[in-house]
Parts: sequence; structure tokens; C-alpha cells
Amino acid sequence: MQKQAIQKNVFNMSMLKEVMMKNFIAIGILLILPALLYSQNFTIQNNNFETNAFADISVKDGNKVILGRYEEEIPGGIYIPKIFYFKNQIWNKIDTKIQNGSETNFVFATSSSMIRFDSSGYFWVSGFEMYKYNGEKWETFSIKDDDFEDRQYQQFVVDKFNNLWVTTKIYNKDTKLGKSELLKLEDGKFIKVLEFPTPFSFIRRGNGTKGISLSSINGKIFVQRTLDGYEEDVKNGNLEDLYIIEQDFTYERIRLTTPSTPGKVDWNKNLVQIYPEDENKIWFCYDIQGNSLTEFGEVDLCCSGLSLLKDNDWVLFDDEYDFPKRYDEI
Repeated sequence: MQKQAIQKNVFNMSMLKEVMMKNFIAIGILLILPALLYSQNFTIQNNNFETNAFADISVKDGNKVILGRYEEEIPGGIYIPKIFYFKNQIWNKIDTKIQNGSETNFVFATSSSMIRFDSSGYFWVSGFEMYKYNGEKWETFSIKDDDFEDRQYQQFVVDKFNNLWVTTKIYNKDTKLGKSELLKLEDGKFIKVLEFPTPFSFIRRGNGTKGISLSSINGKIFVQRTLDGYEEDVKNGNLEDLYIIEQDFTYERIRLTTPSTPGKVDWNKNLVQIYPEDENKIWFCYDIQGNSLTEFGEVDLCCSGLSLLKDNDWVLFDDEYDFPKRYDEI
């Protein structure tokens, strides 16, 4: 399906009764809670967002924006999202229609779409293109080249200079060929920083948990990519999957080290979060994974746990730190 063709819980009352009979302390808490809330000036709001799932959320200066599924679902994992914006203590639903003269399009999202505020307070959504909501209307940004129809904009981060660093997936269903890119969006124009010979560099595998493979602090970008077994890098034993990139596009490439069980394929990780505490302390959190069946065969994946890159040395939070080391011990 081409882009241009597309652009057009029951609470168990008996259990509650049993719990209340056995736990008088809990009843006391429930009775006193309203007074506590009143004394602390808490306000509880019940907001019906009329969406069956939240895909992503971003918060800045007390404002919040939610990327929800689905306004309309389209075959092929594509959907028109529901977007809710909290500003001045009010939630508003943002129209995802894009009007360009007589032509009407929409914000089109995918399973990898994100939503983020930039430093100006505007927010962006990734999908078929990069969509910016400027407070009044949507603006679109994309690369109009031979890969335009097949390119999806996935994870992205906003750096201290208000530039966007965006990962892409390019896959042609007819030729079965593809690639991925790391792009920088600066002053409304895309600059290609890195390109990889597989479309799966920045998608989550294994149990399907959506993770974050890039982060930024003080203008420095940290990007992790998934390596594929058929790549020349992997065949040659080059398993350095973490890129630390400067604003001038120079970068250091190192191996993202985890508390892996021996024998696991630790070049294929399900990274959930990169958290830069400061430039010299970067935290990496991984989700658990087992065997995964891909089109290239069964791959023994890894690696649950937490690791810290501190002053260019790795601290691995395994069993020595009371973390379980093996997947089957969790």
C-alpha cells in the first residue's frame, strides 16, 4: 500500500468483600483517604480519551501530549492516531487532518511511532512522515527521493539545539529489499548521518516490547542498533552496536555490554531505555527475551538486566548486585 493511496476491565465484588473483611487496616485507609486528598489539595480527574491504547506520551513544562490508537486503523499496521493535548489544565483532542490547499491528508502513524515535545513547546509525531504541530496546524517533513513511498520514520530524540535525530525503516515489499537510516533534521532539512543494509536496525524484536534505542545529553547522541546475523559486521566479529555521535557527525562505536548469559547472542538485544544521568554515566535497561523465530531462522536472543557506562567502563548489574543473571531464574 503506497503512502499517497492511503492519504485520504469486571471488578469481582465477592473478592472485594473478602478482602475488606480480612483487612480492616485497608478499610481505614480507604475511609481516611478523601480527607488526606482534600488536605493536600489533590484533584482526581477522570478523563475518557476514547482510545483503546496509548502508544506514547510526552511531558514538558506541565503540558502533556498523548499519542493514542486508533482514530482509524488501516491494513498493514498503519493507523490515523488520536492525539490529546493537555495545556492550561485542559485536555483537548487535536485534529489529525492536514489541509494543504484543496488536498486533505492525515497524520499516519505506525507501530513504531513516537510523540515528543521540542524545546519550543511544539510537538512532533513520527510515522509516514515527520509531523510537527505548531499550536495551530500540522507541518510535514520528509525526504522526497526514490525511497519516499517505502520509508517510515520511527524513533527520534530532540537534542539541546532543538534538532531532531530520527531513525527510519525502508522496506520494499516487492523487491524484499530495505535499509535503515539515522537522520538529523536541522532547520527543516534532513541530513543522512548513518545508513545500514537492513531495515530492522531500530525495531524491537523478541517479545515485541517497544523500546527506545536513542537518547541525547548536551548535544551528544547515543544510538543503539540491532545487528542482523547476515551482515558483514557480524560475520567478521564486529559487534559494536552502540554509537556515540557528536554534532559534527564524528562518532565512537563500542559494544553495548550486558549481564548476558554465556552462549546468548548478545549482539541482538531488546533495549528498553537509554537514560543519560550525565555525559559520563549512561544507563541501559534491557527487557527479557527468549528464542525468536525470524525469516533468517531461530535466533537465541538476550539480555535482561541493567548496565551502566561510567567513565568509559561498564558496570554490569548481575547476580553480584542481587540481580538474577539467567533468564530462567527470573
